[in-house]
Amino acid sequence: MGTSYFIFVLLLVKFDNIYSLNVSTIVTAENLAVMIRNISMEVTRSTEITGRLQQEVSVLKADNTNQLNLIKHLQNETGLSPPHVAFTAQNTFNLNNLGNGQTIKFDNIVTNVGGRYSAGTGLFTTDISGMYAFTFVIRVFEYSHICWIDLVKNDQRVVISWAKGDPEQYGYENGGNFALIHLSKGDNVWLKYIQHKSFVCSIDDLSTFSGFLLYPD
Repeated sequence: MGTSYFIFVLLLVKFDNIYSLNVSTIVTAENLAVMIRNISMEVTRSTEITGRLQQEVSVLKADNTNQLNLIKHLQNETGLSPPHVAFTAQNTFNLNNLGNGQTIKFDNIVTNVGGRYSAGTGLFTTDISGMYAFTFVIRVFEYSHICWIDLVKNDQRVVISWAKGDPEQYGYENGGNFALIHLSKGDNVWLKYIQHKSFVCSIDDLSTFSGFLLYPD
């Protein structure tokens, strides 16, 4: 009787454990199913939100493109588009024995955006007030020659450069300079030779003169 009773008690305990395990498993599965449904709903909502945002971005891009096109159209209609002015000129032949105060003219116009450099006069004449940049390179080809070159604005010196022919370099020597200048409409800029003592100056066809508008007033 005692042994049978003991076995019966063990069976009850085991059955209770199995039942508890099954209930726990069922609860866990239900929770997992709920979590999966919640995640699925969140993904669906996120997808919908992403779709709406993409549509809004597309609309904004289209509006931005239309506004840019309108700005360009208005600039063209009113003449407010940023002006472009730039030039580079070079010699095609040597300039021998320059005279004191002589304007150095560059006959080969490489670039002349805006058409403000004149090969005939050697002058750059601006029709737009603003800040300009100028640079020049002068190459002396006679070893006994010395060239003093002024960059002038309305015949007033801005910067100066000089070069002396070098007998050890077959007579060739370079000189040059760079300047930022504010110009008003109608101002002229050019290069001018200034004689130094009794020296003479001859420059070759590798000499150049360039300038461009940085920004208008």
